[in-house]
Amino acid sequence: MLAKLENAGLRPVADADRSTWLRRVSFDLAGRVRPGDPRYPGPGSPTRG
Repeated sequence: MLAKLENAGLRPVADADRSTWLRRVSFDLAGRVRPGDPRYPGPGSPTRG
């Protein structure tokens, strides 16, 4: 897999920090972000477009 990435001129990203890893795994397993994550405001939030 790494060889295919390198042949395409791509390289893997650096390891994620703990909170980023947890957010990604939670999304992959549950199909949604963790409740209460301030980076993803819920419905009715004044910051949601």
